[in-house]
Amino acid sequence: MTSKSQETLNVLVLWHEDFDMGNKFAERIYSHLSSTVEEDVIYRKPGIPVFFYNDMENVDLNKAKRTAIIILVDNHLVLDPKWQSDIADLEGKVSESLRIFPVSVSQSAFRLKEVNSRNFIKLHDENPEETKIKTLLSQTTHELCRFLLNEPRISRSNNLSPSPVSLFLSHAKKDGNSLTKSIKDYILEETPLKTFFDANDIAASYSFSNEIEESIKNKETAVLVIHTDKYSSREWCRKEVISAKLSKTPIIVVDVVSNGEARSFPYMGNAPTVRWDGNEEEIPKILDVTLLEILRDLYTKIHFQDLLDIYSVTEKVNTISTQPELMNFINLIEESEENQSKTVLYPDPPIVSAVLFFVDFMASGSGMAAHWQS
Repeated sequence: MTSKSQETLNVLVLWHEDFDMGNKFAERIYSHLSSTVEEDVIYRKPGIPVFFYNDMENVDLNKAKRTAIIILVDNHLVLDPKWQSDIADLEGKVSESLRIFPVSVSQSAFRLKEVNSRNFIKLHDENPEETKIKTLLSQTTHELCRFLLNEPRISRSNNLSPSPVSLFLSHAKKDGNSLTKSIKDYILEETPLKTFFDANDIAASYSFSNEIEESIKNKETAVLVIHTDKYSSREWCRKEVISAKLSKTPIIVVDVVSNGEARSFPYMGNAPTVRWDGNEEEIPKILDVTLLEILRDLYTKIHFQDLLDIYSVTEKVNTISTQPELMNFINLIEESEENQSKTVLYPDPPIVSAVLFFVDFMASGSGMAAHWQS
């Protein structure tokens, strides 16, 4: 298969046929990463193809530009000479475009010498079963984000771990400082993520505003909005949201509003929202939603560029990873010359008629035609 027709990313889940939980684990990975027609029409999951195998006979490593292989390592697989040989062969093919993620579902998994030098996703000490699955999904999501971000660099060896995903914690100091600090502390103590909190993360003599804007624009960053009662009334908070929108940086809103707001901020919509009562036990759920949105954003942008390459599209196309909104239209006007036609590529579902009417009205007023394709 030529690179022109390859998928952007395939996820392969491998396990020994005698591992009873293999199919259940694989199905949960599939439902976590792949979109289905039954899903909410407003928001779709990343839509990454996931394939299941309990042997290596039919595994095709050339169907995608990037391949992530999740190996569920249990006692049966460790003791099977055929699997040992197959995994050793896979190890020899690891590259910038092929990654192996071994998962320890039993303590003996680390005895599989073919991959025991790799950092496992560790499930063997997790209980009950649902906790194992949640850990698997969370860590898999983060590793796939890192995989997509790990573009070849002259100074980087294939053996070096990709940079972790960064979160910019946008909050109002008036009533959001302690809540945000609890999230930051959890991230630093329990996860491999990086955070940008506020002035405490900026070196002396550096510009506060410049550092914040550059941090938000970083392609490895997502903005986690801690939406408290005072958030929308703070100028810096509003600037951070606008900066993220204009730079097409993913936003996730944590709703902690308790008494209400005098006026909500209108440009904080069109993003996943998680309700939080401040209970620290719910922080993992917030981070899971955040990581999935980062992965969806990354995959969509790269997948769209791959599609444009496959079909040899030569015209300039503006790609966005969310449903279109007013901020996208502002970007179009700024980037386009007068009367220039513009094609915008965005993920399903298609724009509803009421919104499309508004977009066409705005386009006619600016002298620019916009063609929206989902």
